[in-house]
Amino acid sequence: MELDAPDGEALVAQAHDLAFGGFGSDLEIAGESGAFDEKGVVTGGGKTLRQPMEKIGITVQDRRGFAVHQPARAHDPAAEVMADGLVAQTDAEDRLFAGESADDVERDAGFAGRAGTGREQDTVGIECESLRRRDFVIPKNPLLHAQLAKILDKVEGERVEVVDDEEHAETIAGLTAGSSVRVGWMPSMTATSFQLLKTDTATAARRGRLATRHGGVETPAFMPVGTQGTVKALTPSHLSSIGAQIILGNTYHLNLRPGSELIRELGGLHRFMGWDGPILTDSGGFQVFSLAKLRDIRDEGVAFQSHLDGTSLFLGPREVMVIQQNLDSDIAMVLDECPPWPCDRDACARACTRSLRWAAQCRQIAADSGFLGGGHHVFAIVQGSTFEDLRRAMAEELTALDFSGYAIGGVSVGEPEPEMLRQVAVTAPHLPAGRPRYTMGVGTPAQLLKMIALGVDLFDCVLPTRVARNGLVFTPDGPMNLRNEKFRADPRPVVEGLDNYTAGFSRAYLRHLIQAGEMLAGTLLTLHNLHFYLDLMAQARAHIEGGDFAAWSRTWIERYEAGAEK
Repeated sequence: MELDAPDGEALVAQAHDLAFGGFGSDLEIAGESGAFDEKGVVTGGGKTLRQPMEKIGITVQDRRGFAVHQPARAHDPAAEVMADGLVAQTDAEDRLFAGESADDVERDAGFAGRAGTGREQDTVGIECESLRRRDFVIPKNPLLHAQLAKILDKVEGERVEVVDDEEHAETIAGLTAGSSVRVGWMPSMTATSFQLLKTDTATAARRGRLATRHGGVETPAFMPVGTQGTVKALTPSHLSSIGAQIILGNTYHLNLRPGSELIRELGGLHRFMGWDGPILTDSGGFQVFSLAKLRDIRDEGVAFQSHLDGTSLFLGPREVMVIQQNLDSDIAMVLDECPPWPCDRDACARACTRSLRWAAQCRQIAADSGFLGGGHHVFAIVQGSTFEDLRRAMAEELTALDFSGYAIGGVSVGEPEPEMLRQVAVTAPHLPAGRPRYTMGVGTPAQLLKMIALGVDLFDCVLPTRVARNGLVFTPDGPMNLRNEKFRADPRPVVEGLDNYTAGFSRAYLRHLIQAGEMLAGTLLTLHNLHFYLDLMAQARAHIEGGDFAAWSRTWIERYEAGAEK
């Protein structure tokens, strides 16, 4: 990769996820800066460009990549492209949170200097990135070009790092291998964080890739549910071993216990639970409506009593976004009102209007606080119950607000499966093709394949973990209840050819653990069920790529449903 450096100013750009990529000797500098010497350092035009290979130690595999502008010394201010903006690096003590400005808190005299120039012009909030480089600090709010220029003027030395990853070479529209761009260029990452790689010709199935701050997600994908900061019965190592790419946490539950501020103080949810992959957090809206006592829905939010101890609480758009910022979610969901089933049309229309207002407020708060600018995503939620026109109208209005992704909500709330699939079918075509689509809270393996065929990319559901704790496991021939007497002496694994830790044990042994009430039963069966779901998604991706998804999924579903009926 070649970086042009006229007048000694480094031309730099960076993919938003520093967890990917490598650094090394293939970096070339053109312009006044000259060439690297034997120490990997060149000077020219009053600037110094350092090759950071000795500090990073990761070899570049090819010549694709993005340059990262970093300071030569730990205390120099820096600038780099992080998601929506080119931002300045400062000290961890200068922390601002959602809805807070510098005027809201007292700062020491060094704050303005560390932020760049004058405090009034260059106020930024910052947070520690929970990536491979634990000491990496970035601001929450992007700087204007003029502010950035002043900061760069104060930098006595610079180094350029190349983030090398083929996936990220296409992340920023118009910037490909070998491209260079001026400091201060501020690309929009919203539209380009999701790559639509292939669409099935016989169905609406899609093969995609979603980039997040903690790694990429190959879609279609299933997200194991870690409601309380843990996927029940499993460790993060278990999840990694079966190919989990992204997990889900719950804003409502984590804010009640142990509290989002405590999680923030301890480094965010990733560090708190020991998971270094992407995390999506539900806004908590569904739990408010399904669990909370004495809830009072207002235009500004929902007042309710905790289902734990009856404490009076309130959740509005600002509260939801602050909590998810505290958790350091990679993907935050907007607050919405989930209508029940069946639902009166007028009541549903009012819920949609309220949810639209909340969604717009959530997005604005995320933008103003720097949450979006820091590389996080915010997904909107389309409601509308069984009313096609309400779903279509809400999808179109949310699309106009330009979210990172879109969820189809209000399904699997008691309606029969054909109605659930119809709601997905009438909603998905009205969502933008270039953004990920997420059906919330569903479903069985066969239902997932049916919804993939309708154009859905992401799923989550508690079903595989919940039924595992009751002795039910999934197989290509339908669900299997290991409590049944016929498995008492069965020497076979649950599913032949599904390679995971559980596969080393017989059905007879697993049944014994269940009958004996052993804790290990829940772990082994949960591991199997989640691997079954994740492997099914991997098969779906492969068949979309291969062009035979329609025929394969039809055969798979027929076999599964035939076995389930026995």
